[in-house]
Amino acid sequence: MDQRFFPIFAFKRLFGEQVPYSLLNGLQSHPLIWKVLSEEVVFDHLERKLEGNPSNWKVASIIKEIAVYTGSGEYEDKDPAMGGLREEISQISIISQIIEEILNLVKNDTSWEMVIEKLTKSAEEYNLKKNDLGVIITAIPGEIKEVKGLENALIDHSEKRAFLLGYLIFDRELADNVGLFFERNQEKFSEKPAIVLEIVSTLFELGVEAEANRLANLYLTYKKCEEEKLNDHNIENPDETFNLLKQYDDAMKLAQLVGDLGIFCDRELGRYQSVQTHPDFRKRGIAGNLVYQAGVYAYENHDVERLVIVAEADSPAQRLYHSIGFQFTEYQMGIWKADIGTD
Repeated sequence: MDQRFFPIFAFKRLFGEQVPYSLLNGLQSHPLIWKVLSEEVVFDHLERKLEGNPSNWKVASIIKEIAVYTGSGEYEDKDPAMGGLREEISQISIISQIIEEILNLVKNDTSWEMVIEKLTKSAEEYNLKKNDLGVIITAIPGEIKEVKGLENALIDHSEKRAFLLGYLIFDRELADNVGLFFERNQEKFSEKPAIVLEIVSTLFELGVEAEANRLANLYLTYKKCEEEKLNDHNIENPDETFNLLKQYDDAMKLAQLVGDLGIFCDRELGRYQSVQTHPDFRKRGIAGNLVYQAGVYAYENHDVERLVIVAEADSPAQRLYHSIGFQFTEYQMGIWKADIGTD
């Protein structure tokens, strides 16, 4: 399978080396939005509307333009094959509408508690999925300078919305900041260990294993130190949140290798090899994110111009690769000699 159009190239053409990866992370966290964005006619439309001004290219404005364009007759004329996804694509308009409502609340200095309450009601009204809410949340940091208040509100609100913190970490590329994020909130996490596990699980689903492992290990180390302090002072703590046996077990199950792949680069060609996901963690977007991140790495570090990947015809793997931008180009065939024995 070969790639005819990939948004990363188009973004590089627009922004040079200053590619807004946090923007890409926010968009590609929603498979349907990323699939539509991976169509060249859609990106061409965005380029005409948003022009080359980086300040115009934000999650909110991109999704709004995608919603307008995919709802037009022009889009149906240029890509009739997407007609079967009309009902799904209509969800993008709903997401765009909610983003606009949320950003208006933020601009009017509405409390974060009320912002999250609005998001919760919208989720119930429109039956929004996790990645719908996730991409909505990633639209917020691009509009404000400070999101610590949002972090606090999400932690305080309920464990049901804790997964959104994973999207914030993913969108903001908290490589050095995972530690700062945990340091800011460690006392609350100590009281609500389930929130940490929810964030770690979300990070794994988004394919950022390093950040997931780091956050899990920070939590386990902190809790162990807290428990040792109690033991040193012979304090009997009745709070069951300090009984870490279940939390240790759950977190360590999460802090394991759940997917891997190889990518071999030779001059302008990059070829994927052996894409695998642990059976207990399949259908969570892990393989797709691994393939995407490995492709970005190959483009940036090995100057490849073309990515190829092989999959069995009409297999789940082929459908997965097609959903993230790869297109079929040719068949690969092989023969082998069967060992029929000598008896």
